[in-house]
Amino acid sequence: MHPLSYPGLPLVESMRDDAFLAVHPLLDHASDAPEPQANRAARFLSGATIEDRTRWLSRSRDVAFLGVADSHWFHALGLTTALRDATLQRLIAFETRPEALQHFVRMRGLILDSVNRVDFLERLFCVHFGTGARHALEHFHPRGRRYVHGCVRKDAYLELERSLWRGCEFDAHRFATETGLVAEPLSAGLHIKPTGHGRDDYVATFLCGSRDDYTWTPVTAAFGTGFLGGERRFQALRKLLAETPTYPILLEGDDELDDLLLAHRFQPTWLWASDWLREEAQDRRVARTREVIARMGGGGAPESELDIWVHQDRRCGAWIDRRVNDWGIHHRPWSTTTESLYRVARQLRGTSGLEVVPDRAWIDRDDGISKLPNTRYCPFDAFASDHYDALHSTIFLHALVGHGVDDHTFHRVVEKARKLSSNVVIREHNPRARSDSDERKGLSLGALTKRHGLPTEVDFAPGTDGRDSHWIAVYR
Repeated sequence: MHPLSYPGLPLVESMRDDAFLAVHPLLDHASDAPEPQANRAARFLSGATIEDRTRWLSRSRDVAFLGVADSHWFHALGLTTALRDATLQRLIAFETRPEALQHFVRMRGLILDSVNRVDFLERLFCVHFGTGARHALEHFHPRGRRYVHGCVRKDAYLELERSLWRGCEFDAHRFATETGLVAEPLSAGLHIKPTGHGRDDYVATFLCGSRDDYTWTPVTAAFGTGFLGGERRFQALRKLLAETPTYPILLEGDDELDDLLLAHRFQPTWLWASDWLREEAQDRRVARTREVIARMGGGGAPESELDIWVHQDRRCGAWIDRRVNDWGIHHRPWSTTTESLYRVARQLRGTSGLEVVPDRAWIDRDDGISKLPNTRYCPFDAFASDHYDALHSTIFLHALVGHGVDDHTFHRVVEKARKLSSNVVIREHNPRARSDSDERKGLSLGALTKRHGLPTEVDFAPGTDGRDSHWIAVYR
């Protein structure tokens, strides 16, 4: 696939160890980019209701978590990771409005800077809690640990919300300075008055989402649920945000989200869709994304399958496919092609990858586009020539000996690749694999290490000859 590049808000320190996407700053992208702190069109909080269904997931290693960059993105992430043993490879938050992306980055910063969940709530709302209110929050434990509270017709938290607002001091000037929003405290929430045509007033609350009890639609921090459901959950999310590469990006083109999903087809992908994919949405981009998820996530040929799990606002989620939706059992067997390329894709680094293939017919079959993200095809003879000297973030040598390249030429090409890249990935047929055939094609790992030394990492990938049909060696 072509290199992935988006406008956004690059978190340089966070992306350093992954470099999966190239993110160029919004202010360099457009002359009409928003001024700092101009979040007037950003929704301060969300009314989404979330239920955790991760117990049905069959894979939780090397996960890419993608999602709409609203406030409940953090709840969806905290909920799906806090209750299971999951390893996240990268986090991506996308939006179509620059000001919403700015608000997302502000919330992320507040979580990282806060010492506990009550401290986060004070920073988010620009309030200071008295002793009584702080004690009430610290001991608030609603029922349902696999749930994130949102906007509902009626809930039981109105009186507690009122007592919390009686027991705190609100700094209106600081709130306006930090968020760009005009707000007025009420007896049970914060009345927010967005500027701009067609934007309705709403009420932001600490924990109450009772629609029948407010003049305007409530949105809530959902304190007591999600990542704010307890100190352990809050600290786990802080650690995850601090340690996992995070990309806040702006989507502009009709097919940019589709490209992002396709780039993750060789790893488990969890998508927080909020209400974005709802069936009544008329946006052409949304309809196309639903179709891509249904076609690739619901089944299809091995070369076009997508292991995706769509997490949605429970009030208006769209049914896509039983293998995709977050209600029902999500168990997706991988084809040997997908599992093998998953083991390769997890070793890729950077946005200028090169896949060296022994047969030009492979390139023609894929219309010249590599299946791997941030990677372009290169015929073996072109790479092996004396004229090729381009540098790459990753060079992937794909089954060269197994498809006819002699050992001497192969070793010479490995040496060349290590000069042109700091991350060389080699996938080769394993002659020691169990096979029904007498033919033992490929190269042994021993022959590789004898010539080039011990690899940084070794893995095995399945094929027609079993679970170890191919070996994968990485030199860094």
